[in-house]
Amino acid sequence: MNNPENVENGVRTALSEAWRKHYAAAHGRMAVEGCARSMDYSNERCELQIYAHLLEAVGPLSGKKLLDAGCGWGITSLIFRACGAAVTGVDIVPETIASLRSRHPDVSWDVADLNDSDDVTRLPLFDTVVAAEVLEYLEFRAGTERLWTRVAPGGRLVGCIPNAECPIVKRVVERDGPTYVPGSVADLTLWGRRLPGAIDLKVKGLGFQQDQSFLPFAQGDWGAEVPGTPNRILFVILRG
Repeated sequence: MNNPENVENGVRTALSEAWRKHYAAAHGRMAVEGCARSMDYSNERCELQIYAHLLEAVGPLSGKKLLDAGCGWGITSLIFRACGAAVTGVDIVPETIASLRSRHPDVSWDVADLNDSDDVTRLPLFDTVVAAEVLEYLEFRAGTERLWTRVAPGGRLVGCIPNAECPIVKRVVERDGPTYVPGSVADLTLWGRRLPGAIDLKVKGLGFQQDQSFLPFAQGDWGAEVPGTPNRILFVILRG
């Protein structure tokens, strides 16, 4: 009989390898397609608006230690560094990390598989941990719980995920199958407040506007719930 733990580890390894190959190819196309398309955003305007909401969620960064988990091409890492944080950016693609190290030495870059508990637990504690557009590749709850262990007392975990209830996201799930597992507000609120040491959880929805001539997303307010079925969910979990 197969050991359930070995089966689970095998699934995580396969998941990591699938996305390592996907993003190694995608990162290589950045010069042609631009960062937004190479990182699976529909366009640059969506990408930039999400960055703005992440800045709102992380709060003041001067003097803070921040982990950008799944940093991709490092754009958010560089934004957070410019805001005063001491930033560590980690990603699963070694070639991307090597390029970032040579071009941006003022940020600490490292290769890490966020599906691997050992890779995550070897990281130090941070005042702020950001997981933007990555948790849907990590088994949402398990990935969040692993990253939560890296949040220092008084710190926060900030995430941005596709909303599993959004019709557009459901089509992506049909396309990518078991390698793409977005989350929902109901799922997050069920267990997010029960994370060890968690004292608060706030969520916000970003839904596509009918008229996108100014901004692609209409934003909700930070609160305990998100009305409707927005395309993206932002969340902040505070540790006491």
